[in-house]
Amino acid sequence: MEILITNIDNKKRIESSLKRIFHKIKDKTLITEIKEYPVIITDENDALKIYNKKEYTPNDKAFIKGLNEGPGAVISIPYENGTKHLVAINLKNNDELRFGDKELDGVISHELGHVFNKYKSKAPRSIIEAFGLTIKNPDQTITNVYKLNNQLNDQNNFYKEFYADYFSKKTNCSKGLIRSIELAISSNKFQDKNEMFKERLLKLRSNEMFENIVIINL
Repeated sequence: MEILITNIDNKKRIESSLKRIFHKIKDKTLITEIKEYPVIITDENDALKIYNKKEYTPNDKAFIKGLNEGPGAVISIPYENGTKHLVAINLKNNDELRFGDKELDGVISHELGHVFNKYKSKAPRSIIEAFGLTIKNPDQTITNVYKLNNQLNDQNNFYKEFYADYFSKKTNCSKGLIRSIELAISSNKFQDKNEMFKERLLKLRSNEMFENIVIINL
């Protein structure tokens, strides 16, 4: 793990948060894994300097949107003849949402969850597969297949968050994460995500486990 942050105050805040997170983790093997894994932690100011690309894919655009609008985002990047996971924390947005230390710890543990407890999304059906289904079953139209794919994509997006949230539980930072989600809802800045936020809160407060779960093929 590397912390690449130019702003000294921001770097100290991230370092302090990581120390608190590591202190809460009971599994010392997990701490070693996190520290030795190819992860870069940065802030909103240095993220796009590190993540320097001339052309953006839809995944790239989603990362930038998440970083600009939310408390943090994660993406895999080519870096020094290899691949690293870039964990970018927008401290300015965290401050605007009135996140304290516990909430920041919750946010960082969640973003690390996208790396260390990553959900393997179920792939949607391709156009060829869709045509094959309509041939086998004339009642199954291309429109219906696309509708099912959209439902699957939505489900994938929810489970990605559930998995990352579960890692926050494993690192004993879920209370701060819960509070951060509550503050995000009360801010009225993320009304398009309120449904997901509420589902995440339900899962965080439940005893459900999100490891090695396979989504049913719709």
